[in-house]
Amino acid sequence: MQETVDLDSFDRRLLDLVRRDNLQPARVLAEKVGLSESAVSRRLRRLRDAGVIIADVAVVDPARRIVRHDMRGFGGSPRLRGSADLDRHVDDLLAVFDAERVEEPVDLCGMAVGAAVALRFAARHPDRVRSLALMSPALGVAADRRERTLARAARIEAEGIAAIAEEELAITYPTALRANGRFETYRATWLGNDATSYAATYRTLVDIDAASDVASIAVPTLVLAGTLDPL
Repeated sequence: MQETVDLDSFDRRLLDLVRRDNLQPARVLAEKVGLSESAVSRRLRRLRDAGVIIADVAVVDPARRIVRHDMRGFGGSPRLRGSADLDRHVDDLLAVFDAERVEEPVDLCGMAVGAAVALRFAARHPDRVRSLALMSPALGVAADRRERTLARAARIEAEGIAAIAEEELAITYPTALRANGRFETYRATWLGNDATSYAATYRTLVDIDAASDVASIAVPTLVLAGTLDPL
C-alpha cells in the first residue's frame, strides 16, 4: 500500500522549483520560498525519503555531444601500477578527443582526480577548452598529510581495497546521504576497484601541484563542493 504524503504550500513551491532546476543551492531555494536554508534541506530530504522526488535527472540538449572515458586504472581502461603522472592522464584525454574527432573547444567536466586532469588539460591545451566544471576537485595533498597518504597507498596494495573500505566510505559517502537505499549498490561497485590502481591514484595525488594550472586558466570555470565533503 502506497504511503500518503502530506504536502503543504512550501513543499509544493519547492517541488515546482526543483522540477525546473534541481541544481539550485538550498540557500537560493530558501530565498525563493521564504524558509531557512536548513529547513529547505530537511524538506527536500523528506520528499526524497518519502518517494515524492524519485530521481534527479539532467535533460541534455540533443544537439550536444557527450564524450566520456574511463581514466587509467578504472572501468574498462588499463590498470595502473606504481604511480601515474597527471600529464599521462592528460595525454590519454587528448588521445580520446582526437580519436573521436572532437575538434571544437569543449565544455570539460571532471570529478575528484578527474577534476585535476581537466584542470591540467585546460592549462596545457587552452585552445581545446571552452569552459570547465570541477566537482570536488582533488588538487593535491597537504604537506603534513603526504606520508600518511603514501602509507595508505601501501596498505591498499598489501591488504586489498576492503582493508580501507569503512574509513574511506565514511568520508566519501557520508552516513547522512545513505537513507535513499543506494549506498549498498555503490559500496559493492566501489569494492570492485582494482587495489593496485587505487593505490597508484593516491600516489598521483601526492605528486599533484595545481597552483600553476589554476593560475593559467582563462575560461569560465565552475567549482562545486559538497557541504558534507571533508576533503
